[in-house]
Amino acid sequence: IPIVPLGCRETRERARRLGFSRMLTKPLARTDLWAVLQGSWGPPSGEPALAGDEAGPGPVSLKVLLAEDHPVNQLLAVRLLERAGHRVVVAVDGHRVLEALAGDRFDLVLMDVQMPGMDGLETTRRIRSRETLEGPRLPIIALTAHAMKGDRERFLAAGMDGYVSKPLNIKELLVAIERVIPARAHTRGGGDPSVETREIWDSKEFLDRIGGDGDLAFELAGMFLKGFPDRLAEIRRTVHAQDGPGLAAAAHTLKGAAANISAGRVRAAAYGLERIGRTAVWDDAGSSLAELERELEWLQGVLERAKKDRTGSGGI
Repeated sequence: IPIVPLGCRETRERARRLGFSRMLTKPLARTDLWAVLQGSWGPPSGEPALAGDEAGPGPVSLKVLLAEDHPVNQLLAVRLLERAGHRVVVAVDGHRVLEALAGDRFDLVLMDVQMPGMDGLETTRRIRSRETLEGPRLPIIALTAHAMKGDRERFLAAGMDGYVSKPLNIKELLVAIERVIPARAHTRGGGDPSVETREIWDSKEFLDRIGGDGDLAFELAGMFLKGFPDRLAEIRRTVHAQDGPGLAAAAHTLKGAAANISAGRVRAAAYGLERIGRTAVWDDAGSSLAELERELEWLQGVLERAKKDRTGSGGI
């Protein structure tokens, strides 16, 4: 497998002529090298796959903020996360966590519950207090050495989305991450619609249902993009207030809007919150809200790309 500078198109063409089916780019990313060693790239296509090249699809790692003060625990967590293809930034206490979040963007926080100065629970409360109704909810998973009765309730009350016991087990850690950030969405967009894109928004089903009217589809999708932020804000408000009837009504409205445009995953996430509102069982409300927010973010990206493509090509 040749290693070439990123964006070197002439080298790609030369490699294709020479018969290479795979390429790596410099600077070499640990994630891409690991993918090659594990054989996780798909079968060869007509053009060499460029790991790290914007033109080719490939796995996208999460940027993880690890809040952990113990050096041994830090090393173990970093190695496990990097082995899974993620990028890790370490913060040794709650104050540094808040500083890191103020200066950079992360996909996930792994939060040690017991840290000096400001513990993980207080740090999480402060993170949640910073999040406005307009801002996305940052997934937070607790790391705890002593999972005792009542801890789950304490973690959820503080605003965490799940927890993993220490010493860390790679399978348990990956399962916990999968619960808050589904792996099927960790793929880069571009090119023809992928399986993941179709799962987020089934444009074919949408068009078939409205008789193939691309203009109408474009108009309905635009109405959804314009209207969902207000609906999401109302859902956030009712979850935080534990207003069951209000949550059920708001989630039901969003569920219907998503169904109208064949956005099945948003529809399912909204239905989960609708059920929480009807039953007033709030244990999973935080994680369910986080799931809905992620699904809406991905759907928004898919619809906006479709809008851009339609403007350029005349399609939906």
